[in-house]
Amino acid sequence: MDRNFLPRVSRWTFLALGAAMLSTGAGCALFTTIGWIVTDGKDKAAEYTKNDGLEGKTVAVVCRKIGTSSFENAHVPANLAEAVAALLQQNVKHIKIVDPRKVADWTDNNSNRDQSYAEIGKNLEADVVVGIDLEDFRLRDGPTLYRGKAQVTLRVVDLKDPEMGESTWSKRIPQVQYPWLTPVPADVELAQFRREFIGELAKQIARKFYAHASSDDYALARAN
Repeated sequence: MDRNFLPRVSRWTFLALGAAMLSTGAGCALFTTIGWIVTDGKDKAAEYTKNDGLEGKTVAVVCRKIGTSSFENAHVPANLAEAVAALLQQNVKHIKIVDPRKVADWTDNNSNRDQSYAEIGKNLEADVVVGIDLEDFRLRDGPTLYRGKAQVTLRVVDLKDPEMGESTWSKRIPQVQYPWLTPVPADVELAQFRREFIGELAKQIARKFYAHASSDDYALARAN
C-alpha cells in the first residue's frame, strides 16, 4: 500500500465518507471527529469578534502595570506586550502589528502622562488597541520555590468605532498560575522562569482573539 495515501486524501473526502457512514447509523461521534479534521482542530472560536475581531486591523498591544511596581519585574509589561503581539501576528489573518519597540518607546517617554488606551492608540496610528491591565504579577512562592501568579484584565479599544475612547470589549481573566499543580524549586535562573511564565500568560491572553484547539487551553497552567 502507498504509505502516502492518507495525507493526500482531502478533507472533503472525509466529509463525504462521514456523511455516508452517518446515513448507516455510525453516530454523532464520527461527525464530531470529521468537524475537527476540517477545522484543523481549532474547535474553540475567538472570544473577541466585534467588528470582525482583529483581522485586517492595525493593532497596538499595550500593557500597563496597575498598582505597586516591582523593580524585579520592571520590564514585564513590555515583555508581555511583545509576546502577545508575536502570537497575534502568527495567528490572526491580515493583521498588522504596531512594532512593540515603538509601543515601548512611546509608553516609556510618556510614563508621566495618564493617557487612555484610546489616546495611546491614536498617537501610535493604530486601528485597535489591545490593552492589558497587569494587576498582579509574582514569581516566588517562598524563598526557595518558584510559582508564577498573575491577574490580568483585557480592554480592547476600536478607534474606528463611533464611540471612540470607550472600551469595545473587556474581560478579566481568572488568576493564572504556573506551574498549576505545585511550585518548583528555584534551581534555575529567575530570568529564565520569568520568560517561561510570561510565555504562558501571553498564550492565555492572545487566544482570546483567534480560533484554537480547546485542548490548548487545558495545557495552560492556570487556576480559577
